[in-house]
Amino acid sequence: NLKGPSKNPSRGRGGVFRPLTLTGKHPSNMALLLLRRCMGLHDVTTANGLRAVFSTWANESGCYRGDVIEACLAHREGDLVRRAYNRAEFSTERRKLLHDWSDFVASEVKKTE
Repeated sequence: NLKGPSKNPSRGRGGVFRPLTLTGKHPSNMALLLLRRCMGLHDVTTANGLRAVFSTWANESGCYRGDVIEACLAHREGDLVRRAYNRAEFSTERRKLLHDWSDFVASEVKKTE
């Protein structure tokens, strides 16, 4: 269950990689380790590595705006003035991006089966 963006801009946006629980809290390092282990990736990547793969794939595709990609990663806007005024949530675009990412990951898994 993906949480939507926080209504409190000082708390950042909800993203594809957080929260992994219904509590809305960030997952612990142990939770991410267990997730990677369940996925069979504990020997080949880190949590940040998974985020980097997503970001690289989305940016290189040329199909998604940078703001949408960053919102999925729960990154805060670096420009303080823009952060103060921009409250966009990009819900529709985020949903499409994450759906496309899911399709991509599923197709890659099928190649290994």
